[in-house]
Amino acid sequence: MLGDEFGPPAPRAAMLIQLPGKNLFKKCFTPGVLDVFSLEEQAELASLLPSVDQTGAGMISPAVFNSVHIRETLAKFQEDLEEGLYDPGTLEAMVEDVEMQKDKYEAWKDRHYEETWGERLDAGP
Repeated sequence: MLGDEFGPPAPRAAMLIQLPGKNLFKKCFTPGVLDVFSLEEQAELASLLPSVDQTGAGMISPAVFNSVHIRETLAKFQEDLEEGLYDPGTLEAMVEDVEMQKDKYEAWKDRHYEETWGERLDAGP
């Protein structure tokens, strides 16, 4: 399928990154795309979706392929992959930034606890 048109087949993880343009991505996001996954993997993917997008058999409903929200989210995910947002170094930097912000807040909270959180508020007149 993709391997014939664009060279040798890519590993599944790399296939989302290598799709050129959104139109091709939309053409490839069809119920047949799930055939590259085993039944167990399909069931695991289905478990990540809201219950409305699952069938009773733990499989993905074909209607999910017509969902504008799913298409937009997958397109955004593809852009994030291309930009390296999920690279280990990027993820580590984001975690470090969150920890640094948390430490700043904790230090501020410790300095101002009695001023701000330690005061009793009067109920009024």
